[in-house]
Amino acid sequence: MSSPTSDPSLMQINLGCGTKIFAGWVNVDLYESGADIQEDIRTVQFARNSAVLVAMHHVIEHFDRHEGLMICRNALEWLVPGGVLDIDCPSYEKCMHQLKKGSQIRFKKDKTTRSIGGAGLMGGRSTETVSSFEYHRWIRKHRALIYHEVKKFRHVRRLKMPPEFWSDGENHLYIWSAKELKKELLSMGYRTVLIQNPRWHGKRRNRDFRIEAYK
Repeated sequence: MSSPTSDPSLMQINLGCGTKIFAGWVNVDLYESGADIQEDIRTVQFARNSAVLVAMHHVIEHFDRHEGLMICRNALEWLVPGGVLDIDCPSYEKCMHQLKKGSQIRFKKDKTTRSIGGAGLMGGRSTETVSSFEYHRWIRKHRALIYHEVKKFRHVRRLKMPPEFWSDGENHLYIWSAKELKKELLSMGYRTVLIQNPRWHGKRRNRDFRIEAYK
């Protein structure tokens, strides 16, 4: 992915950065105190044609479908011609396939066994209200429920899950398919949209995808 210009006055914006603070970028996050701008990315504002790159790395799935598209439209306004929107996120088709297979992965960091598809559909857990172990055990136990509910509604918030397992900002809301997101980005005015292999969050080709959308 090449930048359309080397103009140092143009920004690189990292939306929903979390703890992944990029040096030299404008890092935006509502919950991260270390962000350059601590604000909701649905309402943050930048000038037209002020950015060369806008990144959302495992962010868009935390928003409703219409909210995710609104953020992408805002990014289109901020980008200069030739600028890039870089999205990395779980794939609906891949997550559903992994969930149906029952594929699991062991995380050394917190010693949890996670459903690959279930975690991709539902999101992670780092709050103090419930342990990561309990959360991912519930997902593994109820993977059939998750599969059928998500297949029916395509919206994770409709899922019948215990309230203590829900956390705004951590759980996923809408899981995109690559072709669906590409179609929406082209329709809103992005000139070229490429579907690529993921580069962030573990580079999980069996679960995620990446979009490069050029203005």
